Parts: sequence; structure tokens; C-alpha cells
Amino acid sequence: MLFGKNLNSLAGSLMSGFDSLVLSAEDLDNIPIGPGMREEWTSEGSEQSLDRLDSKAGSLLTHISMMIAAASFMVTSENSSNLERIVIGAEITAYLFLALICLRCLVYRDFIDHKLNSGTNVEDYKMHTRSEVKRRAQLLNFSLRWVFFITFIFALSVFVHLVL
Repeated sequence: MLFGKNLNSLAGSLMSGFDSLVLSAEDLDNIPIGPGMREEWTSEGSEQSLDRLDSKAGSLLTHISMMIAAASFMVTSENSSNLERIVIGAEITAYLFLALICLRCLVYRDFIDHKLNSGTNVEDYKMHTRSEVKRRAQLLNFSLRWVFFITFIFALSVFVHLVL
């Protein structure tokens, strides 16, 4: 049991450090709230937002997994040059980093349930949930932009490999 608590504490520390590596406090404070998002700030709306973000993060993680598999196949090809292997290796590394962000978005539910069960009052829970919705939305948007860019580079790599 002590080992599990230590691992959970370590995971929490790593995730908060990871969040601060990717996001700044300004990023979280300056998220525009459009007219369609007002209902999101109720407790139920925040829970629904977390569910939607889970779904999107899972879909993105599926894409990343397929791209890692395709890139790994290209790296092991006998026809790949050393330069291609270096470029594709960098792409795989970037995809793995983005997979960590997606996993960060998916793992949060356990922490919010733990905080609620440990005596947190309802208003603190609502504020914490809203903050987490913002954080996860920003992390997911960051991931989407970079996945698009890296997938574009990978597509160019495949094209160059086929042409040369």
C-alpha cells in the first residue's frame, strides 16, 4: 500500500511538472470563453467537458499510435537512408511526447475523485474542475497543432522515400 501511495505521489508530481513545461499560467488565464461555453462552468457542464476532452484525447492517441507504427515500419525498412532514419526517429520521439500529453489528459479522473473523497468542499471542487477543463483543453489544442505538423512532415518523408 505504501508503494502504491508513493507511485501515485510521484505520478502527480510528474504530471504537474509536465503541465508547467507545456503551459504557462498566462495560457490558462487567457482562455477565451465564448457564448456557447457558459453552461460549461456548471458542475455538470464541467463534467461533460471532461468527458468530451477524454474522447478527443483518446482519438488523438489512436492517431498517434498508428503514426508511430507506420514510422517504425519505415525506420526498419532496408531502403531507408541514415538521414531518413534520423528524421523519422525524431518524428517518433515527438509523437511519443505528444502521446504523454494525451495520456495526461486521460488520467485526470482518478485525481479529481480522490480530491472530492478526501474532504474537499463543493465550491473548491467546482473551481478545481473548471481549472482542469481549461488545462486539458489547452494541452489538447497544443497536441493537435503539433500532431498536425508532425504528420505533415511524416507525409513529406514518405513522399521523399517513395520518389528517391
